[in-house]
Amino acid sequence: MFNIIKEIKCVEGKPIVIPYDNIDTDRIIPARFMKTTTFEKLGEYCFYDERFSNDGKPLDHPFNKVDKSSDYILITRKNFGCGSSREHAPQSLKRAGVKAVIAESFAEIFYGNATTIGLPCIVLNKSEIDRLINLPKDSADNIIIRLDIENKVLEVKSLDHSNVEKYNFELPEDIRLAFIKGIYDNISLLAEDLSAIKDFEKRIPYSF
Repeated sequence: MFNIIKEIKCVEGKPIVIPYDNIDTDRIIPARFMKTTTFEKLGEYCFYDERFSNDGKPLDHPFNKVDKSSDYILITRKNFGCGSSREHAPQSLKRAGVKAVIAESFAEIFYGNATTIGLPCIVLNKSEIDRLINLPKDSADNIIIRLDIENKVLEVKSLDHSNVEKYNFELPEDIRLAFIKGIYDNISLLAEDLSAIKDFEKRIPYSF
C-alpha cells in the first residue's frame, strides 16, 4: 500500500553539522548495507563507517548523538552527495531523522533523488554556511532551524524566540511547487488513482 504524499510547506529541526566538502554517497551509506529490499532500516547505517571503529565501538560523530525523537537539519559544505547515484543515500538520511540538507552545493543526481522523496536540499553561499556551521556548540540544543518552503526563507531561532536570524534562499520553482502541492513523488502520485490504473490494465491486449 502506498503512502499518501504529504505537502511540504515548512520543515524544522535541530542543526546537525558535518562541515566538509565532497561528502560522497558511499560515506553516507556504505554499499554493504544496500542489500535490502526496503529502505526502512537504512537510518541505522547512515555514516556508519565514520560513526564506528573497525571493532564496532562508537566514535565521536554527530550522528551518534542524535535524539531519535527529534528532527534534524543537516548543514554541510560543497558538492554534497557526489559519487555513485545510489538512491539509498538520501533514504538513509531521511530515516535517520534528517528533514532537510543545507549546503553550498549538491551533486546533481543526489539532489534529484533527495527532492523526489521529499527531502529539501537548500543552497546557501559560503558565508551563510560558515555562520550556520559556527553556531555556538553549547547552545545548539536550544536552536531550531526552520525552512519556509513557500516563501524561501530560512530562520535560525532559539527555543525561547529571543534570537532570530533570517536568510533568503533560492529554490527551482518546479521543485518548490512540487513540495507545497505534494506532487514530488511520481510513483505515489500515480498510485493515488489505482482504479484508473486497473481500468487501463483491463483494456490492454496482454492483460490477464
